[in-house]
Amino acid sequence: MKKFTLLFLVAAILAFSSFGVAAFAPENDSYTITYNVGAENAGSMYGMVAISGTGDSVSTTNTDDIVYIDQATADAEGNITFTAFAPMGAAPSDAAYVPSTVFIGGPSYTTVQKIGTLDAEAASTFAITGKVSDTVSNVAATVTVLNGEEEIAVAAAAADGTFSIAVAPGTYNVKFTKAGFCSFTYTNVVVGAADVALAAVDMTALAGDIAEGGNGEVKLPDLTALLGDYNHSGTAITNALADLDANGEVKLPDLTALLGGYNSANIVQAYAAE
Repeated sequence: MKKFTLLFLVAAILAFSSFGVAAFAPENDSYTITYNVGAENAGSMYGMVAISGTGDSVSTTNTDDIVYIDQATADAEGNITFTAFAPMGAAPSDAAYVPSTVFIGGPSYTTVQKIGTLDAEAASTFAITGKVSDTVSNVAATVTVLNGEEEIAVAAAAADGTFSIAVAPGTYNVKFTKAGFCSFTYTNVVVGAADVALAAVDMTALAGDIAEGGNGEVKLPDLTALLGDYNHSGTAITNALADLDANGEVKLPDLTALLGGYNSANIVQAYAAE
């Protein structure tokens, strides 16, 4: 790859502020990729890179493995779609095609994040949809689809709490996280030959996991940490997680939210289709 192309790629990936889910599927002699970066990023320009092989990190020494794909603009819903390209210069049906790991974002090759793998034998994808919300703050929760411990896809819920993540058929765990909150996980979510709509997740009663950067439970250390920042605002807040409603100050609403979640812990629940 020519040096100016690499420089352009570095400039492109500097523009990322968030990332979402990628859906990969063969389409004739090319791939179509769609991922969501949140409606708040509508109109923003993003770039993508593909790395030959299927590793989880970017090589900082062998830049010949990096292939610039394209740029596209997020639509009103935050969806970005790339079509009609063959990352390694050969169609997926070609025997010479090399599976490629796709990364987006980050200020350098060492901090971009994996969003999936382009695979010549990729299965059709289906959506996992649902809604995650709480009455504490309007900060979006993060939704992560896992195969065991491996992250398959990650996305932020939309402003209204809804989310849609495209994955290949399989059995997954779907984890909901939010800074200052205990997590909620659905296990054994089976994606077959159709979309799966998850039951809604309410994280209201999980607020207050702020001590030690969050340890999965709301106990006395969390209450002590919040009280240590009580009536603080802006840069005077020593533990940013104490600002549970994310309004720039630690006041009664934050304390009320923590007390509502007192003695709560991370929830892991087997999913039962409704």
